[in-house]
Amino acid sequence: MQSSHPETKGYGQRIEHILDTGKVASVSDNGSSPGGRHDNDFLDFRKIAIMPTVDEMLSNKKPFLRTSYMFEDSNTDEDRVSVYLDNQFRLLREDMLNEIREEWQLAQGKSKRKYKPHIYDGLKIFDIYCGADKKRTNWGIRFQLTQDIPTLKHNKIKPTEREDFLKKRRRILSHQSPVCLIVDGEMIGVSLIDRDEEMLAKIPPIVCLQFDGENTVIRALSKLKAGKNIKLLSVDVAVFSYEPILKAIQRINQVPLSRELLHWKQSTMMPAPQNIPHAIVAMLRLNPCQELQSLLRTSKSIKLDKSQGESFLNGLTQCISLIQGPPGGYRLLL
Repeated sequence: MQSSHPETKGYGQRIEHILDTGKVASVSDNGSSPGGRHDNDFLDFRKIAIMPTVDEMLSNKKPFLRTSYMFEDSNTDEDRVSVYLDNQFRLLREDMLNEIREEWQLAQGKSKRKYKPHIYDGLKIFDIYCGADKKRTNWGIRFQLTQDIPTLKHNKIKPTEREDFLKKRRRILSHQSPVCLIVDGEMIGVSLIDRDEEMLAKIPPIVCLQFDGENTVIRALSKLKAGKNIKLLSVDVAVFSYEPILKAIQRINQVPLSRELLHWKQSTMMPAPQNIPHAIVAMLRLNPCQELQSLLRTSKSIKLDKSQGESFLNGLTQCISLIQGPPGGYRLLL
């Protein structure tokens, strides 16, 4: 596992995966199973780090993703909830990672996209930063840019106006966006930006990077110690919009309405909710097109046509009801 040879290390990861999984393997409909592709691929999705590792970024193996067939296979009925959570996590995380991979491939000249990646060259280690005295943050390493931020330079922003300019343009090295740290041409880690407009406005600018995971920190520090050329590849991905959801999925051990959403079959009736407004339902069943103002005690007149009345009735009598219309819109009532 500690070998510097990628193929040897790959064998070690495969052996470790076999030992971990033993006789238990969660396969997909194409026969593949999770785990062993790199150092951040596990059978249990709850062990997967949200931020990608270097091995994961450099891996040429396709990520483990299931197709919707798994949720129609009767053999997965007992494990349907766990399979569903696992797949939701992997799909959402892959949506986040895809942008980071594309930016890295573009920087390596392996992408056909006609787009210039945001690369900051010639960084110098400045210090360790934990936030201001009255506002502590997760620790990070501050780097000094030897070159000015291109947008500030091209627009010839005055020194006194730089901070206000950056506050209005938050997509420039945006807060909690991922960056690939490159030392002497080698990616050493994926970290997040801790954005501080006051530091970015300095001449030269200072940027703070936060690292996640012990292995990432050890690798970054050891490479930075002897590194000569430090670069930063900025990726415009809103990790903050993915991370809370991904962590929440990892904590979930049950899915509300799983019986209705994951185990329902056409041969079964949709179960009714516990609290049904029986008086309103009885009146609608007699005449779904009647005037509802007095029945619902609304300030305005409400009169539904036949299809609207039936949809309203389904929404009141079923735990889940999909009501579509008017054209271009739909409502899922739970």
